[in-house]
Amino acid sequence: MKRSILRALALLVGLTALVLAHAGNPKHYRQWLVDTFDDKSGAFAVTINDSNAVFGEACFLSDQKCQWRVVIDVACEKGHTYPILANTDSGAASLEFVCDGPRSGGEYTYVFSNWKALESLLKTATRVGFAMPMQGDQFTVYRFNLDGANAATEFLESTFFAATPQGKKKTTPSRDTATQSL
Repeated sequence: MKRSILRALALLVGLTALVLAHAGNPKHYRQWLVDTFDDKSGAFAVTINDSNAVFGEACFLSDQKCQWRVVIDVACEKGHTYPILANTDSGAASLEFVCDGPRSGGEYTYVFSNWKALESLLKTATRVGFAMPMQGDQFTVYRFNLDGANAATEFLESTFFAATPQGKKKTTPSRDTATQSL
């Protein structure tokens, strides 16, 4: 019991040091930014498109996991799953994401449920487009520049997971995570 408490305390101190070391010191990788959340709950690597939609990966101290997320202006119901088509210059895939709920600015956060399929598309691509079906025969499309994405997410993950026990690897995103400010 004592050993478990000491391990948990060491992990918390290590992860807190990681987040605080990067607080207010964002790193830029071409079109991507790596920084920490204002509340110090984790870190993220993101890009923002011309419509102010946000796409990227976020890692959280609370569960020591990372998730691919998109923040867009399409309303959703928290916990519900939605289909999305991802298209890049290197391939396309039908994916799903889960609504993580509304944000204070009127946008909604969605978490991709199959990060492995998404990452395999992104590795060699220069741009990604997400087509989301709407009512009737309408689609909403969001496009993002991937210039710098690999370097940004590699830095984020290597730094984040180096601070977790045994350099723990990413696991499938949880569907019941709290809304974060990606």
